[in-house]
Amino acid sequence: MEPAIKLLRSALFSVTIGSNDFINNYLAPVISEAERKLRLQITDLFWEVNQADPESCSEFSNQLAQSFNGKLRILVPELNKNLPGVNFVYADIHSIVEDIIETTYHMGRLGFENTNPACCRVAGRYGGLIPCGPQPSKVCVDRSKYMFWDPYHPSDASNTIIARRLLYGNSSDISPMNVLQLLQAS
Repeated sequence: MEPAIKLLRSALFSVTIGSNDFINNYLAPVISEAERKLRLQITDLFWEVNQADPESCSEFSNQLAQSFNGKLRILVPELNKNLPGVNFVYADIHSIVEDIIETTYHMGRLGFENTNPACCRVAGRYGGLIPCGPQPSKVCVDRSKYMFWDPYHPSDASNTIIARRLLYGNSSDISPMNVLQLLQAS
């Protein structure tokens, strides 16, 4: 067996789909790049302006994520049953991130001072009106105090918490086993 094939057969793969993936690939129809960018900016503007509670995330986007995640959670046991020799796990990053926000916002724990605004921002209430880029983006002084790096992605500090929960978490975070159990089962 070729070394590359042997390595791939023992590798751990992660497939992650986030909010910008939904917007760019599932919500926006196949359109020209300029029109796609315009639609994305209008969508971002809509979400920035139409949030009922300025301290919370968009309800519509959360409903989309929860619907998708519910179906994915059901799919994982089916994949494990139908694809022998492969172990799939479902990681509920959306709920973990919501839990981090809730823990920080209501209990003041975890060290985040900013759960809504992005560390790297251009415009908008939370920095989500225009995606972060080289210019004219502004970057926060202390990234460890921000939950989000940009409008779509958790900061390194958030990702550390997320990774810890995926490594050692219980079935509400990752199922049917956490990453440490998955590695031990291999």
